[in-house]
Amino acid sequence: MTCRRRQSSAKRTVTFSLLLAMLAISSAVGAPTTSPDLPKHDKLVVPQVLAQSGTIVPGKYLVEFSRPPAANVAAQRRERASQQSLEQGVNEQQESFGVYCRRNRIPIKVNRRYIKLWNGVSANVESVEDLKKVLDAPGVVKVYPVVQQFAPEQPQIIKDPVLPQFAHNLTNMHLVQAKYPELTGKNIKVGVIDSGIDWKHPAFAIPGQKCETFKGPGCRVLYGWDFVGDSYNSGNRSAPAVPDSDPLDCGGHGTHVAGIIGGYDDKIKGVAPEAVFGAYRVFGCDGTTDNAVIMAALEQSFQDGMELINMSLGGAHIGADSPYAQAIDNLVTNGVHVIAAASNSGENGLSYTTAPSIASKAFSIASFDNTHNYETAAELTNVPDLTTVTFGYSTSNGITGRFDQGKKSKLIRSPNPPTSDADGCAPFPANHFAGGVALVRRGGCAFTDKAVAAFSAGAEGVVIYNNKPAALSGGVLDAAKVGARAVGFIAGDDGEKIWNAAAAGTVEVTFNNQPEFRRSRTAGLPSGFSSWGLDVNLRLRPDYGAPGEHLLGLPTQEGWIRATFWHFYGLSLRCWCCRSRSPTQRRFHW
Repeated sequence: MTCRRRQSSAKRTVTFSLLLAMLAISSAVGAPTTSPDLPKHDKLVVPQVLAQSGTIVPGKYLVEFSRPPAANVAAQRRERASQQSLEQGVNEQQESFGVYCRRNRIPIKVNRRYIKLWNGVSANVESVEDLKKVLDAPGVVKVYPVVQQFAPEQPQIIKDPVLPQFAHNLTNMHLVQAKYPELTGKNIKVGVIDSGIDWKHPAFAIPGQKCETFKGPGCRVLYGWDFVGDSYNSGNRSAPAVPDSDPLDCGGHGTHVAGIIGGYDDKIKGVAPEAVFGAYRVFGCDGTTDNAVIMAALEQSFQDGMELINMSLGGAHIGADSPYAQAIDNLVTNGVHVIAAASNSGENGLSYTTAPSIASKAFSIASFDNTHNYETAAELTNVPDLTTVTFGYSTSNGITGRFDQGKKSKLIRSPNPPTSDADGCAPFPANHFAGGVALVRRGGCAFTDKAVAAFSAGAEGVVIYNNKPAALSGGVLDAAKVGARAVGFIAGDDGEKIWNAAAAGTVEVTFNNQPEFRRSRTAGLPSGFSSWGLDVNLRLRPDYGAPGEHLLGLPTQEGWIRATFWHFYGLSLRCWCCRSRSPTQRRFHW
């Protein structure tokens, strides 16, 4: 009886834990973003969307048909030669849908057709009544509203010399390449679905040659397509997609990612310096995209024979049964490895993993903090349990201010408590920080505004602490307003300890501007910004993690840059080194 009671108790505990996990996920993702115009229908699948990452696009839908996609059937039968006939069957079903719409006078505009990885179309359907007719069409299985996705923030281009904390060799890739010089990813086809690639950059040319025309002699970007054009914005019908054959990057994000994967110049080289690229551009120069466009890029990359596909997108869509996830899973079924970012929503809590990382067969990759890094530090007095704090400076162009080396200064707390959401967004009391260094909390306004407010109140320097426990390695400042005055950045939990100590007495700080090689206090833990935890289907995500901060990458035609706070840079670096028994990955494995 005792044993049975223990088993029953254990079972109840596990069941209760799962229920708590489900409640946590439900609380995390919140209610799905919906439109009051959407009708209730068994075939209409309204996606759950993270509001900060995207939104549902009114009047745009993905319509799924009953026949399985051609590539999926071919893979199951192991009959690639029969794919053409399978595609014909899918085409016929889609043509039948078009006939139905014409006969029923449904004013539908088909934007894209999907044949290989997902059987369906993306279309504009303006009225609720017309949508109901589409839902009732023969062969229609499900209809999904299209999900808009905001563009990833572009990496900042820094023209100053590279700082020690951005050292490429901290990844130890140079050691791997020295030990296995023959493993270079030669001729492996790597697809990058992103903002394009600056294929003109010397780092994407064959060593010793120049790449002067897209796909021309001397080039390593040999495949690709621009699905949207420079001015495209998914949420603005006055900025429609204008596709063309040249996926040249004007934003920089895709180039940065591709540089980590396989950039190669005389100073530094990526993981697979002899790989060839497919550049599939789904973002305009400054705007958004949507899952309908990304699915078109997946189809094209499959058609071009990509062997690995990197998706450093971190989308807004939650739900592994989405068309997006289905297409990715079918890619993997056909032997293509898909490397997907777990997204940058970790500061919202657990279970914020989104598309494309929600696909069950994709490699979901998050950022972990590196074990060691070069960091600048400051010594503190009169702060309980905290004698040393690491800090960072702004990496903005023109910001040259540094704290006086070895000078002991009084650290003066803001008059606003550590719960303030807008500390320094309004003027401080006159001379509040006179004769000392100001301690100000992040949030509510730009870092520059906070710094200027503190300097106006007499501060000799400013330390901004994060509004979350995680580290704050640096921030963007306006050089014209800040100039040569010192502004530093520290972790949120350190800032709160210092604020409380300064409220009780005098806190002094001594800054050391010389970077030291230190073990990170969060070594091996998920980065604060990186998503992790159970997904909506209670599967643990991510599959892998890797250092994702302080990595070098390529901008567009500017040389190598340093970039921070981008976990997908780390995943791009880590994933090409993952061990695998597959022939493709063995050619990358070091």
